[in-house]
Amino acid sequence: MVKLPQLVQMYTDGLMSPLEQIELVQILLDTELLSEYPQFDKLADYFISEGLCYYVPINIMPELKD
Repeated sequence: MVKLPQLVQMYTDGLMSPLEQIELVQILLDTELLSEYPQFDKLADYFISEGLCYYVPINIMPELKD
């Protein structure tokens, strides 16, 4: 199993296909880890705006937690 730091390194080294890039960004969005990898902010925004990825914030309505 490939770990997230390895995937990020593969992207940095230019070893990812476009589909793999989309999958990586979606993983970062799904796990709320995008803030830990700010180098992907613009790419994530682009993929979301093009409909290639989606983002559903976990804390959209914190008042419903309790």
